This record gives sequence, structure tokens and C-alpha cells, in this order.
Amino acid sequence: MAMPTVYDKRQDPEGLWDVYDSESDEAVVVDGLPLSGLDESEADEAIEMKRLKSSIAAS
Repeated sequence: MAMPTVYDKRQDPEGLWDVYDSESDEAVVVDGLPLSGLDESEADEAIEMKRLKSSIAAS
């Protein structure tokens, strides 16, 4: 059974937030667009949505 992907956020030098896969250290891409340049609440929401989708896909 595969381990679930762990998503996290990090702040860039400009103070905006990126959502990334903590195992690969790569930015998360949705519909061809990286989840970067977000405000903190958008990053938190994106992480929650990715976790929810991963949880649904695993069941």
C-alpha cells in the first residue's frame, strides 16, 4: 500500500506561499499551474483540498 503524499507550504522571499510535495520537494501542479505565489490562507486551503482528494482516491 502506497504512503499518502504529504503536502506542505513554504514562504518565498517576497512573502508569498508555495504548496509543495514534501517528499519530492517539488511544487504541486494543478491543471498545469504550480500552486505558488499564494497568500497563506490560499495555500492552507489548497493543502486541505489536495489532502481531501488524496483521501478520497485512496478509499
